[in-house]
Amino acid sequence: MIDALLGGSLAKDPESRTAKNGNPYALVTLRVPNGGNIALFARITAFDAHVRDELLSLGKGDALSVAGPLEVGAWKADNGEVRPSLSMVAHAIVSPYHVKRRRAAIQGSPKARAPHQGSQAPAPANDPVDFLA
Repeated sequence: MIDALLGGSLAKDPESRTAKNGNPYALVTLRVPNGGNIALFARITAFDAHVRDELLSLGKGDALSVAGPLEVGAWKADNGEVRPSLSMVAHAIVSPYHVKRRRAAIQGSPKARAPHQGSQAPAPANDPVDFLA
């Protein structure tokens, strides 16, 4: 597997599903631009409650970046053409909503207005914006 960061937009609304073992998960299809008019579609699954809930709060057309292990494969279309398939289990996500919320939190914090002192406090664990810093 490849650790990857994919960015794109939701091709359709997220789906809430339940696995055979009874655990809930979210499923989304991410349209990933690949240059020009070409786009790949990645199937993104989220089992972590925080990531799942964040995905389910989005809608078709929303911009999104996801991080996690990427599986690359191929499938054969009805016309015989072989096409790539991408699937990922999302461990972290970021959307414009996360960035806006994070910026507002930083601007509202008196510590954030202080000049940089050479060290920065670590971001909280499971912060979806960790990989943007």
